[in-house]
Amino acid sequence: MATDTIFDNSQNSTKASILYKRALPPEDGHDPLDRLLQSAQQQAYVEHSKKRLGNEEGFSVMDILKKIEDDMLEIKSSIKVIEGEHAVIKEELSYLTGRPIIQRWKVLDARRISYRNRLHKGIQTATIHDEIAYGGDMLGDIKTIQYVQDISSRSSEYKEDFHQAYGIPFDEALVKVPSWPHKVERAFDIRASLHDLHAWQARDSRSIIQQQATQIIEAALSTENDQLQARFQDGGDLQEIFIEMDLLFVTRGVYTRA
Repeated sequence: MATDTIFDNSQNSTKASILYKRALPPEDGHDPLDRLLQSAQQQAYVEHSKKRLGNEEGFSVMDILKKIEDDMLEIKSSIKVIEGEHAVIKEELSYLTGRPIIQRWKVLDARRISYRNRLHKGIQTATIHDEIAYGGDMLGDIKTIQYVQDISSRSSEYKEDFHQAYGIPFDEALVKVPSWPHKVERAFDIRASLHDLHAWQARDSRSIIQQQATQIIEAALSTENDQLQARFQDGGDLQEIFIEMDLLFVTRGVYTRA
């Protein structure tokens, strides 16, 4: 029994000694537990700093990407606008450089020379008559004058000649033509063709066609638009006049009334 007691006391003393050593700091003042705790805290701070720095860098990158995306959307929007404007310009340029506008411009210039110089011989006269031979085209002349009035010094002369050829001032025609039936425009075109083509083949029919065209034009100038169309329909007083005028002009006077 005494031996067991001594042994137990010895074990308790050893445990107490171990606990004592853990409870008291080392003599040099550097507790391993403190160093371990400080190291853990420092590591945690470093990891936290890295995480925070990583988040800040991530947010910064996201902001940059968002700005790039916004800039790209703005650029795409601008491109669409530019493409739309380019399409309009391309269409206008196509019309401006196309045969219709160029041909009518030649006609306007030939008419200008013919009206002012009254040339009757030589190559220049032949060229003038060749261009004028395309005849009247009221709507085409209006569009051509509109296109060239800012780039040609002759536009005022073209407008004067327009009045002489069609018998109506340019500015008035510009307003009224869009609302008139096509048959009225056709009457203007035919009368202008006869006016410019002095050597028109069907001389015997010239006066008849001119009278009929003038009758239609005067009716258009004196009739309200909502009533004018009816005058060209079945039973209208201008229907037969228009048909005969058009056929006489197209057939060069060969057409005869049945």
